[in-house]
Amino acid sequence: MAKIPMGDGGQLTPQTARTPAPSMTPLAQAPGPGRGVDDGGIGAAGARLGATASAIADQGLADIERARLKAEAEKKREAEKQAARAEQIQQLTAHAGIQTGLADLNDEITAKLTAGAIKKDDARKAWTEGSAKVLTDKVQSLPPDLAPLVTAQMQGLNGQLGNRLEDTIRKRDQQEADAGLLTYKESMQRFAGTDIEAATKQWEQTARTAGPAAGWTPEKVEKEVQGFRETVNYTRAYEMVSGARNSRGQLDVVEQAISKMDGLDPQKKAVLMDRTSAYKFSLDQRAEMQAARAARQAEASLKRAEATFQTFQSVSDKGLAMDPAYIDKVISQTAGTPYQAGVVQLAKQQQEAGGLASMPVPAQRAALDAIQAQIVREGNSPALSRRREQIEKVLNGAKTDIAKDPMRAYLERSSDAADFKPLDTSSIAGIAKSLAERAPIADRARQWSGGPVAPLTAEEIEPVRRVLDNLAPREKSAAIATLATTMGPQAAAGMAHQLNDKDRALSLAFGTAGAQTTEGRYVSELILKGSAAQKDGTSTKNAATADVKAGQWKRFLTEETAGLFPSQQLTEGVRDAALYIAHGMAAENGGKLAEKDMQRAVRLAVGGNIIEHNGKRLPLPAGLDEDALNKRLRAISPAEIALQAAGPDAKPADQFVRAAGVPVPVDQFVKSLPGAELSYAGPGKFNVMVNGRPVMSADGKRRITIGAQ
Repeated sequence: MAKIPMGDGGQLTPQTARTPAPSMTPLAQAPGPGRGVDDGGIGAAGARLGATASAIADQGLADIERARLKAEAEKKREAEKQAARAEQIQQLTAHAGIQTGLADLNDEITAKLTAGAIKKDDARKAWTEGSAKVLTDKVQSLPPDLAPLVTAQMQGLNGQLGNRLEDTIRKRDQQEADAGLLTYKESMQRFAGTDIEAATKQWEQTARTAGPAAGWTPEKVEKEVQGFRETVNYTRAYEMVSGARNSRGQLDVVEQAISKMDGLDPQKKAVLMDRTSAYKFSLDQRAEMQAARAARQAEASLKRAEATFQTFQSVSDKGLAMDPAYIDKVISQTAGTPYQAGVVQLAKQQQEAGGLASMPVPAQRAALDAIQAQIVREGNSPALSRRREQIEKVLNGAKTDIAKDPMRAYLERSSDAADFKPLDTSSIAGIAKSLAERAPIADRARQWSGGPVAPLTAEEIEPVRRVLDNLAPREKSAAIATLATTMGPQAAAGMAHQLNDKDRALSLAFGTAGAQTTEGRYVSELILKGSAAQKDGTSTKNAATADVKAGQWKRFLTEETAGLFPSQQLTEGVRDAALYIAHGMAAENGGKLAEKDMQRAVRLAVGGNIIEHNGKRLPLPAGLDEDALNKRLRAISPAEIALQAAGPDAKPADQFVRAAGVPVPVDQFVKSLPGAELSYAGPGKFNVMVNGRPVMSADGKRRITIGAQ
């Protein structure tokens, strides 16, 4: 019987059945005409066909039944799978809930335990009760048949978390033990300040016995023991260094003690040794600074003695009667004070360049001369060579700075910088007020530098110059006279020197500040007016018809001023001032200038008359002539010369001067003064000359100077 194909689900699948063809009757057997049909053969074929169809139908029904049964079996298996999965999910959900609950409970108790909010026993109790409750609550929602299984499965996790809690409790115990050891360690560190050996021993015993309970490994125990020993020894050594920091001798003792301390870390020992050396170096520097300060005070004392002597000399020169008590006072203040040779002595005592740099530049030169003389006497050595080089550097640095800016050079080397207030350039009155306040500083700067110093720094010159340039020549010359009077002649000379390279006419105006013509005009007005006239040509517009042609003015003035002064620089300054004055007079005279005007210009530039004295032309202050000078020379007493020659204790009969290197008694020298050769030494002052050499004091260190008045 043919099998009917079955589709999915036992359904019939359409298919064309092939039916076998019936057996053909041979033609010989086929009925022919007149032959009858064989009924038996047809019927058998039909019967067979029916049987075949019935068999096919039976087979199809059987297949359908099998398919149905198979489908039902598969549905049952799927339902069983779904039920198993649901049970598994329910079990996993219970697992997750219990795990989360136990983990959260464990974290909560651990946090409280770590923070110290709960005790160890309470933590264990809380875990036992809490974990049981989590299991009970979660298992209640499970089917009865799953509850025992899940409970059994979760007991392992419960145990693990319980062990973790115990680990936390153990760590907490170790932390408490560690904290206790730390507290004890700090106590022993304090105790070490009293008995370092006992403290070290007690800590070592405690660390070795209690350290393991605090979770310390053997390595940590040894590290703590060694660290304690090094720390307390370092603290002790540090306190020793700090306690001795103000004593050079104690520092030496401490340094030796530290070098023998075995309990110190080598690096820390090196640091302490360096600190000790630093303290010693600081003390050495402090001692040197104190020595330098004492030397400066000694120098100031010498300066006061010199100032006292100069005041005394000034009073003596005027011939005034002096109180015996005042004489005794001056003798007391100046007796035994070599204020000139003392500078050399001070330089010998001074060991550091800083002290030398604050000394006056002349003292620095004297110090250099002294060290060079010592080298000549004793021979050179590395120490002397270094000292000479050091002094030369200081001196050359001072000279370089003075050439650039004298006032700034002084301020950088003195304490006067704090009192050097800003310059008020709002007006001439403001400038004058500032200069008056600075005048004492400028005087000290002059004493330090050895030359005139203006009470202005180099950068302040230009603002002052701009204020002056806004004035007309007459007002400008009056302002210059005001400023020069405020500063004083030495500072005004310093001002002229600073202005020389920038503004020659203004420099010369300050050089003649205060000097007036017979008409009461300031000479500086003619200098300033002449400078302007020379630039714009108004002073030479008619010079071609003048007695002295413009091209001959400079040569004429050069001849008139030749030989008046020992310095070429001073001679050129007077000549240039006379030339500006000549231009100023020419501008006021229509561009013409006579020879008498040229001579007058020279007298105004000189500030007085020019005389012929003993074969040499000399400039005299205004108001003096040759007769006045001769009278003054005849009036000079031996006592006056003796005072210059040997000091206030000099006795004319016992003193002498050096003329051309030859000793000459003072009284004999005084008799020769009217016929002596004189050389300009400053306004109204002259050096006495013999054979072209100045007459010197007995020790050969001071020139004998004669005042014209």
